[in-house]
Amino acid sequence: MSDDTTDTADGTSGSMDRRRVLQNLGVLGVSGGLGTGSVAARGPPAGSGNGGERGNGNGSGGPGGPPEKCTCPDGAFLAKYEVVSDGDSCRFEHAEGDDVLEIVGWTGTDGTDCEPMSISYRVPGYRLDSVCAFGGTDTDSDDVDPDEQGVYTFEPDLTNPGGQRAAISNLVVCGSAADDPEPDPACGVLDLAYECTTYNEERTNGEIVNWRRTGTRFRVSNGGTDEVAYGRAVTNDKDTYHPVGDQTIEAESDRSFVTDSSVPKRAIAFWASDAACADRFDLETWGEFKRRRGFTDLDAFYDGSSPTDAPADLDDALYVTEADDLPQDSVPDADVSPDRYPDLSDEAEGWTTCQKQA
Repeated sequence: MSDDTTDTADGTSGSMDRRRVLQNLGVLGVSGGLGTGSVAARGPPAGSGNGGERGNGNGSGGPGGPPEKCTCPDGAFLAKYEVVSDGDSCRFEHAEGDDVLEIVGWTGTDGTDCEPMSISYRVPGYRLDSVCAFGGTDTDSDDVDPDEQGVYTFEPDLTNPGGQRAAISNLVVCGSAADDPEPDPACGVLDLAYECTTYNEERTNGEIVNWRRTGTRFRVSNGGTDEVAYGRAVTNDKDTYHPVGDQTIEAESDRSFVTDSSVPKRAIAFWASDAACADRFDLETWGEFKRRRGFTDLDAFYDGSSPTDAPADLDDALYVTEADDLPQDSVPDADVSPDRYPDLSDEAEGWTTCQKQA
């Protein structure tokens, strides 16, 4: 059969959870303040550090509490975030101003997320001038300088009443809306998964006498914001290659393709998108993938000789996703008797027929 793209036999389609842009830098697994405001605050609200009655002003942090002295220049207050406990864990929660931060993650002390010692974040659409943290009985401010991915990291030097280093209790950021904020790039974000193994019936005198294994159906899901032209490569009993542009998939959709490789050992899909998409969606390039997997080039990806129409290598800047759910300790039955089909033998654990998926 040909290696062609089809929809599922029963007309259904799977779906994929969108990749989350957040990743923890420490030991946490929780994050807060994930949205971004649409405009900068015109002025500080109560408690913002510019004359308010509570929070980060020149007043107190509550009855009997220590003074909180984080302030912003007039008109420069953007937001305040507080460390809030959920019982089992903690998070940075937006408290005042515009919700401008995308919290990337933070590091705690002694394995606890309720004692954050540093924080990393983005402020898309805003120009950040300074950041200030309060903790213990202390405040610490810092000018800001993002890395190449637009991530700011702040590790304040705070002390508690006993003179020991204190964790962050709240955070105040100062700045303004960017004059010309860069729009988020349109990104394709693909996932690839094994769906089922295809079989064809074999007949004698009009009766089905056998079901013969013929290929494999994979499902491609696009959880991104842009239509993607993609290619794919599959290796084992029959190696196949299709270049970028052979098929396309719209944003927030999925589709399937069938390959002649009926005992696939490895399968990948690859595509091109804006370079900023890598950090935004935690994507892996072909260059990164082959180094991680120990392949020198595309030829090395294949078992044995690569397809004659395949290049020796792919562009290192292409994004790639691998089907990581392929069973490695078994193979699908080459032949299945009519009395068993569409079930497979116990030895084919992990594989399934497309008839069972219909």
